Amino acid sequence: MSPVNNSASTDRFLDALYIGQAITVDPQKRAKIVRAFERHALTEAYTVPLLWWNRIVVTSSKLRGWYITPSHFIGQDLTDVWLDQ
Repeated sequence: MSPVNNSASTDRFLDALYIGQAITVDPQKRAKIVRAFERHALTEAYTVPLLWWNRIVVTSSKLRGWYITPSHFIGQDLTDVWLDQ
């Protein structure tokens, strides 16, 4: 059992689907197995892993033209950002 398995549950069907997709070389067959894995994991699973964090960005009061975005991956273009002096 994995040390990160907080529910202490075992699902042999998910195990089989995971192994099946890992050894399948045909991309279309693998995609079908992965979709079946997702469907089963989200409808029959004992826990659903979720990502949660609070994003705190400290900026100077002189910073202008930049607004915090809900993601670390968007809003990285700094062409319209300047320091007001």
